[in-house]
Amino acid sequence: MRLALILSALALAASCGRADPAPEEWKRHPASHVIRITAELTFDGAPVEIDELVDCRAYYRGALYKTPHLTFSPSRVQVANETADGGMIVFRVSRSFCWAFAKTWGGFDEETNPPPGWTPALEWYDNRDPALAQMGLLYLSETALTAPNGRLRIVEPFQLSIPEHPPSEALIAEAERQDVERDMWFGRDVTGSYRYLSSPFAYKMEALLKIPESEWRNPERAKASWHWIQRRNGRHDPEPDWQALARYLDGVTSDARYVDLGYIDRETYPDAVQVLERLRAGRGSDLNGIYESGIPKPSAPRYGLLISEKRAGQWATDPFNPNYVDEFIPVTCIDGVMTADPAHPGLRYWFRERCSHHKLFIGFDFFGVRLTIDVTSRLSNLIFDTQTGDLWRVGR
Repeated sequence: MRLALILSALALAASCGRADPAPEEWKRHPASHVIRITAELTFDGAPVEIDELVDCRAYYRGALYKTPHLTFSPSRVQVANETADGGMIVFRVSRSFCWAFAKTWGGFDEETNPPPGWTPALEWYDNRDPALAQMGLLYLSETALTAPNGRLRIVEPFQLSIPEHPPSEALIAEAERQDVERDMWFGRDVTGSYRYLSSPFAYKMEALLKIPESEWRNPERAKASWHWIQRRNGRHDPEPDWQALARYLDGVTSDARYVDLGYIDRETYPDAVQVLERLRAGRGSDLNGIYESGIPKPSAPRYGLLISEKRAGQWATDPFNPNYVDEFIPVTCIDGVMTADPAHPGLRYWFRERCSHHKLFIGFDFFGVRLTIDVTSRLSNLIFDTQTGDLWRVGR
């Protein structure tokens, strides 16, 4: 959509307080509308009902003109619902919500309605007060949500709708009431102003990604990814040396099974780093796309994402996106020790006292083998298995 150019401004405005315009001459735009979000979940078998209103507000001053530069300010940045154990289920209010159902509120471009089965990235924390939460679970794939050993279940899928348009004063008032009384994550201080709390998602635990010897020695995936990037961006860069990473790893000699490689120096080994980056294509650790668009669902039309048909078409030509989350093995903390958890793909852990922090690090239980790797700089990036030839990337 042409409107996509201003969405970044919307996200910034939403994260910086979500306050209404101060001048009295600002008026509510007729395109302003209220979105309803519903779903039924269970956590540890106890029901969690989602029925929330988000006011998508737009304002104008002076004469009212139709313009493609309309911006919405959602009244809520996140939705948080308390669980029976005193914790909470949280999901973000994507800035895309306000552009859905464009024909209803008078949009100028194609609608980007959520397709059936859309699901946001879901988080659980062990306390409804974010200042007191100590542990959390981040559900980032269908596998995590449908796992037999999973704690979170979706009973009735998420749905978005516009209850009435234009919204009545009563509907707007109810959205405002929910914003004040039911927003357990952001909340208001004694002055009535929003107090901004950084998302703990930024401090999630690390996850492991395996790149087997068959891939780094014969990097066909890296070649395909590199050529796709070149075509998409209209570039004509010289191809890297595709065997550079293999030569680098063949030079690793050690009597130990697991070798801490740290970071490959880009200045010294530029082609090896390029091959590694392209082998990671579609397996990136940046999860902003999932938080913005929803959990990837390869079996559903458009992956079940809240994106435009144009963007869906672009993704359809990219063989490396977006279903990468299940390839990661999450890392948790057990008795203060970093511990690989291969039983829960698609899940990420969060701890307030993250045991991978260099001041707290005791050791790394790497599939039953205790490692004492260098964690002075976030965490060692690469671990090489000299016995199997597997290369493991460790990162957040």
